[in-house]
Amino acid sequence: MLPEIEIVQMKYIETGSTVLNAKSEWRPKLFKRLRTFTWIDPVHETIRLDPIVFDSDIEISHRPAGGAHGSRDFSIFQKAWQKGTPFSAKLYAMYARELFKCGQPSDFADAIPVFSSRLTMPGIDSDARQTALAVLCRACRMTGDAIRFLQYALEASLSGTPICSELHYELGQYYQDCQAYAEAISHYSAAVYECAPLIDIHTAGDLPLLMLADCAEASGDLESAAAYRQAAKDWELPEGD
Repeated sequence: MLPEIEIVQMKYIETGSTVLNAKSEWRPKLFKRLRTFTWIDPVHETIRLDPIVFDSDIEISHRPAGGAHGSRDFSIFQKAWQKGTPFSAKLYAMYARELFKCGQPSDFADAIPVFSSRLTMPGIDSDARQTALAVLCRACRMTGDAIRFLQYALEASLSGTPICSELHYELGQYYQDCQAYAEAISHYSAAVYECAPLIDIHTAGDLPLLMLADCAEASGDLESAAAYRQAAKDWELPEGD
């Protein structure tokens, strides 16, 4: 390995991870403990800030002992929040992703104050707002708070930008639970064919396709139900970077 390399990346392989949205993802795994800074540019010299990174051919199949460690992570998120530790935009996004991938109703209930506060932060961008609203919609749906669910869903729809697949998926679940299958199909279809995911890529793929199959079957359209089930079976995660 060249001596100037400062970080070695390895590929994490999807094995039921609580955060991956692709078949694999580069992760920095080896670091130089000491860094020698280098001057760059012949005029107005400055220090090179970006590290020299090597993408290795090593692959890591992450299989935590005892299965997924979402409950451990949720405990850490909550302790940090209760201590008043500031969350970065990245940490909010990771919290939302773990909730969508493995959160239980109690985990979503605990997260309501975190993401309600997120909505009030100055300078929050559209994606971060929609992410927070998607978490809150699912939290309210899972805890049976239909009024607040509809309030958050309405806030998202009035934002002036197309809503993400997670929000369409939540609305599909709401209408399906109400046996309003035409409305549910409309939202599930939008999740698959019209929108992009912000949190969990499965909400734009196999999950709404399976729900479309259930709704079509409940509506008596068995041919469409079979087609949706096959599409869900054929759906695959993207390769990743």
